[in-house]
Amino acid sequence: IVGLWQPGTHTGFGVTEAPGAPAWFEVNTREGEAVRDFFAGLFDLSAETMTEMVYHTLHADGRPCYGVLQMTDAWEGIDPVWTAYFAVADADATLERVKAAGGAVLYGPFDTPFGRVAVCKDPMDTVFSTIQLP
Repeated sequence: IVGLWQPGTHTGFGVTEAPGAPAWFEVNTREGEAVRDFFAGLFDLSAETMTEMVYHTLHADGRPCYGVLQMTDAWEGIDPVWTAYFAVADADATLERVKAAGGAVLYGPFDTPFGRVAVCKDPMDTVFSTIQLP
């Protein structure tokens, strides 16, 4: 499920990339190119594909706004999903807190060019990601 809003009185995000705040949004899918093309066409965005891994970023006015991750066999058992990344100061310590609070680490942690990442779920099975920015 994805929610859309038209700019107006909603202020959007006043804080980003600070610990606990949204840092990035991404769709994890087994159909990366098709999903990239769908959202690029829907929202008139440009797309770039990384060469280090199968990952696409979608851009509005030259600024990256979200990503499309091509799920590999390593993601077995994890459903395709839109996910929010929350910035954290210490990725490994945060993952211990996720588990202690009744959540689970589904994938990771792993290092990317953008920071140390993990995919988690809360006790109600809501998927989210964490990222320790460089």
